[in-house]
Amino acid sequence: MKVGELIVALALGYALLFPFNPRLAKAAGVFVVCLIGVVLLFWYLSCAPEGEPFYWLEGVSLWPTEILRLLAAGLSLYFLWVAHRYLRLNQAHVKRVFLLKTKGQMPDQDKPLPAAPGWKDWFKPLYWGIHYKQTHATATLLWQEHLLLTRDRWSRIIPQVLTFWFFGFVLFGMFGLPHVPFRGGTSRWVDVVVMVLSVGVFLLLIFFVVDA
Repeated sequence: MKVGELIVALALGYALLFPFNPRLAKAAGVFVVCLIGVVLLFWYLSCAPEGEPFYWLEGVSLWPTEILRLLAAGLSLYFLWVAHRYLRLNQAHVKRVFLLKTKGQMPDQDKPLPAAPGWKDWFKPLYWGIHYKQTHATATLLWQEHLLLTRDRWSRIIPQVLTFWFFGFVLFGMFGLPHVPFRGGTSRWVDVVVMVLSVGVFLLLIFFVVDA
């Protein structure tokens, strides 16, 4: 498939989606524009005298792999945003239903919650897990503890991602990196940057889902 055919296919997909769901089509439009820009950038890099040729099925080429990796990174970012948004909406829904069922008895919001740990505390093993300090005697205490634990979510996710990265680099250092059929220094650096970006975002999504 040529570059022009891919752009036409993306444009047609966007045009077919718009009448059914305008809001989704608007988000898809931004994604399609970014993807077309990436395809054109890779095609431009492939036109250099010593550049990596842009092939889909005609031969060995690095660029389709990079496009798929960027697609996976973009979807991971989108799923992160959707998951975070729906968790916040669910918290608001539970709070609203709880207040209605208790006839105006609000959780103890006047009592300030403990301060959230700073980024330096993320490297302390004490903050890597979930620790219950007391039994849940009332729904108010349970709700307050839920708010506290969900507020400190990134203090658990970031250290786990960094630990996973560390062991990954150790394994690559022991057994070596996989062979990449690149041509030219530009394609090599693009491959490294895109791989680090896509894997990093994907790890954030995995540990976010596990923590949630």
